[in-house]
Amino acid sequence: MGRAVVARSVEHLATVGEQPSCGDVDAAELCRSLREEAPEAGTALEALLDQLFDDLIPRSFTTPGPGYLAYIPGGGVYPAALADFIADTTNRYTGVWTAAPRWWQLEANALDWLRDWMGFPAGTAGLFTTGGSGPPSTPSSARASAISVPTSAPERCTRPTRGIISIGKAAKLAGIAEDRVRLIPVDEDFRMDVDALSAAIAGDRAAGLRPFLVVSTAGTTNTGAVDPLEDIADLCAREQLWHHIDGAYGAFFHMVPELRPLLAACRAPTR
Repeated sequence: MGRAVVARSVEHLATVGEQPSCGDVDAAELCRSLREEAPEAGTALEALLDQLFDDLIPRSFTTPGPGYLAYIPGGGVYPAALADFIADTTNRYTGVWTAAPRWWQLEANALDWLRDWMGFPAGTAGLFTTGGSGPPSTPSSARASAISVPTSAPERCTRPTRGIISIGKAAKLAGIAEDRVRLIPVDEDFRMDVDALSAAIAGDRAAGLRPFLVVSTAGTTNTGAVDPLEDIADLCAREQLWHHIDGAYGAFFHMVPELRPLLAACRAPTR
């Protein structure tokens, strides 16, 4: 079984440059055709591999391919697939560090490396997530947004507001109503308008609300725009607001000396 799976996977990777970026897929029809009752017996692995690699995989986005330029997903690397295979088969429990101390330390080492590369102070904590949908629950991922909460009464704000999807998820998980999420306008370079942010904070406070969090972005997924992080940080300091910077695509460019000034606000203050 291992040889069969690896052989098909290697063949897939070896030909990825020749595969179409997107199959001729009618998603609704394809899903309807795959509906079936629970099987009474198992199916031979070879038949399943044929269905996967000959029919289902070609009818989906080829994210590892050179022609895929659509959005966030990218291709994995073969060594990482082997590492996942080892992790899945050995299945060590790491919820308690003493249960697998060496495995746990390997992850802690990688987090320490990232901390140092980003210039964060000693003692900074972190964790790896399985993808981009996990971090928003902190709440984190957003595009040029701010959140306001009521100072007292729980009634919904009657003024029309627009929510955004990613930070909206985090707000819902935190029990914050959708109409407390503010979408801040951006300039012609798709960077947060700091004056508009300041006006939104003042307006919400005048309406009896209490802004507490501003989320800016260090390199958006769609445009690569970097918000004026220093100006936003200064505003948040004056207004006593929590400022969260969503790393998105750009934060790790802080490790490149030539680009570090653009992302200076990502570094913890030394004062």
